[in-house]
This record gives sequence, structure tokens and C-alpha cells, in this order.
Amino acid sequence: MPHQELLTESQRLSLQTPATDERGMVRHYTLSSEDLALINRRRGDPNRLGF
Repeated sequence: MPHQELLTESQRLSLQTPATDERGMVRHYTLSSEDLALINRRRGDPNRLGF
């Protein structure tokens, strides 16, 4: 069976290349207040990592 590409080369590169500008880094690597609220609701001793 022939191999079918799901993404174009430019789509693949955009997903695999990390953001390097400040706006892109903030967008992709900063947790929102909703994210932090969810984390705090799920946080507890059973799933604690580290010390």
C-alpha cells in the first residue's frame, strides 16, 4: 500500500520547530489561569513528584 503524507513539509516544520520569538514562547510555554486552576484542583499527595 502506498504511503500517504498527512501533513505537508511546511506543516510538519511548523509543528516541529519550537518558538524562538518572545510572543511565540509566551503563547506556547505559559500556563493560563485556567490551566493553573486545573492543576491545583488535581494536585495532591498521590500524584506528587519530587520531594
